[in-house]
Amino acid sequence: MIDYINRLMKKRYILTVIIITLVFGLLGEMYNVLIVNRLKCMTIEFNYPGAERGLNPDGSMFEISDIKAPEVLEKAKANLKNNDIDTEFLRSRVTVLTKVTGQAMDKIVSDVHNEKNSIYMPTTFYVYYSQKNKFSKNESEVFMENLAKAYTEYFTEKYSEKNDVLDFKSGSYDFSGRDYLEIYTILKNKVDSMLSYVKSQQNENRAFYTEDKVNLGMAAKQIENFRDTSLENFYAFIVQNAISKNNYETVKRTDYLVFDNFLEYRKLSDASNISRDALGQYESAITAVAYIPSVDNKRNYYMSRTKTGLDTLTRQSYSDGIEAAKTLKDIEYYQSLFAKYSAAGQSSADVNAMADSMIDELSAELEDLSKSVIKIDDEYLQHKSMNYFRIRLPENNRLNVTLIIKFMILGFIIAMAVIVFKEFWKKGVSKRLKMMKKAFSSFKVVKGKR
Repeated sequence: MIDYINRLMKKRYILTVIIITLVFGLLGEMYNVLIVNRLKCMTIEFNYPGAERGLNPDGSMFEISDIKAPEVLEKAKANLKNNDIDTEFLRSRVTVLTKVTGQAMDKIVSDVHNEKNSIYMPTTFYVYYSQKNKFSKNESEVFMENLAKAYTEYFTEKYSEKNDVLDFKSGSYDFSGRDYLEIYTILKNKVDSMLSYVKSQQNENRAFYTEDKVNLGMAAKQIENFRDTSLENFYAFIVQNAISKNNYETVKRTDYLVFDNFLEYRKLSDASNISRDALGQYESAITAVAYIPSVDNKRNYYMSRTKTGLDTLTRQSYSDGIEAAKTLKDIEYYQSLFAKYSAAGQSSADVNAMADSMIDELSAELEDLSKSVIKIDDEYLQHKSMNYFRIRLPENNRLNVTLIIKFMILGFIIAMAVIVFKEFWKKGVSKRLKMMKKAFSSFKVVKGKR
């Protein structure tokens, strides 16, 4: 054994092993520089509500292929030295993949086995880019950084939630052809939609505060104060004084609204009564068999109401009854307006001028309020969009020690294999080859004599 080791430890063999090992280490670094560092992968994880259902933040359908959109790639290559590369060619060098977790796959298999519809929407994607020219300047890392920024801007601008409902500009509304009651209704509907939007944002995140220490609850309170004070003061002024630009048209309009709502009330009341009467007859006829033993999808027994339509009839009757009650209140409201404006006659020009002045003040106040609330909500949307997704960029391993060591180990093994072959097997193999060659030559000579 010692003799074998001594034979392998010859100086020329040691030098050969060192040289081959170093050469393979150099090859490993060349492979890292020319191949590995030119193939980059970044990870994108989407975590906003709706991503798991394949939706964008604005509710539209999500498409990961947007990361390869021409406008995104154009921005991504803008800062590259080789920025004249064709966009379509660049698109072919970008690959997007995803991975299905074992848990998700188990659920899909289970749903298929149980004959259920199963939908799996991945929220994590892997984006690969490979630079084709391996001997030109390596810009893979720069491109991936640019691609991440370009896609973030593109996604946020195109799919982030918009707060257009909060925007109010007095110059955008022409009230010249509207009477005062109509103007009040337009402004109130606008304010109600603003308030509804802000409250929905507040319910999403009650802990959010702007840099000025203002939260969405304060913004909602500002809108409520405008609605309940300034807007209602205007309404009280025009109704109590029966102010209108055209009294005759106002009376006709309110009379029509009374009639129209009365028809709607009768329709809803009749529908509610029909459902209630049918429910009474139906339920009494099946009292004894309303509940039957049933089995759920987990093979558990439970007492189930038969599919008789009782629940549907109950809900329909209740819904129609509620709507009928609301419509009745609308009828009473329009009747009171009809009576007041019918008795008042046409309002004077001076009074109308006061109402016009109030509208101008209301519009200016609402415009200022709109700007204030938009500023608050913009900060919230910016905060919210920052958490839409997370991007992990690849690390730049200029000196990949692990890869170099692997190549050096491979070189060491090959060098030792060559030395072992040369020292222990070469003579035997050469001798056998010579014998085979000699035997083959003798065979040819004998064959030639015959």
